[in-house]
Amino acid sequence: MKKYISILMIALVVLSCSKSDDDNDVVPEAEHKIVGKWQLIEINDEGAGWEVVDNNSSIEFTMNGSVIVIPDLSGESCEFRTYQVSLISNADDELTYFCNGEVSSTITFSFIEDNQLILKSVWSQSKFIRIPNQE
Repeated sequence: MKKYISILMIALVVLSCSKSDDDNDVVPEAEHKIVGKWQLIEINDEGAGWEVVDNNSSIEFTMNGSVIVIPDLSGESCEFRTYQVSLISNADDELTYFCNGEVSSTITFSFIEDNQLILKSVWSQSKFIRIPNQE
C-alpha cells in the first residue's frame, strides 16, 4: 500500500508549491522529451534510498498535453488531466498537472539520459524508464 501512496504522491501530487520566475519558459508539450509512456521502476520515499517497484504502474504524457496514469489511484474526479512543462534556469524543470482545467499540483523532474525520468515531490522521488512505442 505504501508503494501505491508513493506513486499517487509523485504522479498526482495533491499538495503542491509553485514558484514564480520570469526566466521560466513554458514549452509546447509536443516538443518536449517528456512526451511518451513511462514505466515506474523505483521509488525513494523520504530519502530512504531507492527501492525497486514491480507493479506495472505507468504514466503517459501525450503530444496534445494530456496525462494518463495507470493505475489511477488519485481519488480525484478528473474527466481530463493535462500537464504543462516549464523550463527553469539552473534548476530541475517543473511539471504542472491540471485536473479539469484547474491546477492540481506542481512537481520537479529531471532526466537520466533520454530514457529515464525522475519525478520529485517534497517527500519522495519516482524513477521511470521510457517504454518504446509499440507501433
